[in-house]
Amino acid sequence: MSRPALWLVNASPFIGLAKAGHLPLLTAPGREWFLPEVVAREIAAGPAGDAAVQALRQLASLGKKPLPATAPDARLAPLRLDAGEEAVLTEALARPGSAVVIDDGRGRRAAQALGVPCTGTLGVLILARQEGRLKEMAPALRALRDAGIFLPPDAFLRRILSQIGEAWP
Repeated sequence: MSRPALWLVNASPFIGLAKAGHLPLLTAPGREWFLPEVVAREIAAGPAGDAAVQALRQLASLGKKPLPATAPDARLAPLRLDAGEEAVLTEALARPGSAVVIDDGRGRRAAQALGVPCTGTLGVLILARQEGRLKEMAPALRALRDAGIFLPPDAFLRRILSQIGEAWP
């Protein structure tokens, strides 16, 4: 994936990265990221002590506000996406050159069908590693798994990590 200047982030990547302590990996020089308001509300509905809820509150206290809700892009109606994926893709379609960060398969397929660049939590980690902002991926993946975040099968992770000189148990 190229390095877009703007990422529109869905709930599951935000939650996973927050719970694993890697939310700062969304930020890089020359790149911004935002949560649509619908996604922020979904995250905020979690338990008060949840790491993602706390991260969302911290961002708000620093002045990073969600993007205001907008009407869904009409092209999304027949795709039957959840509200967060629909909001993320609507914002991306309105901002040429942006990309979405979505883990859900249906949302990723919709992005591809609409020509919207897409990555997921694993892609965020890979890009951070390529940019030199993450020294090793394996510990970050373990932190995600320890936080209860679903990861691809071990065989897939071994293949990805072997390409960058790392091992997966």
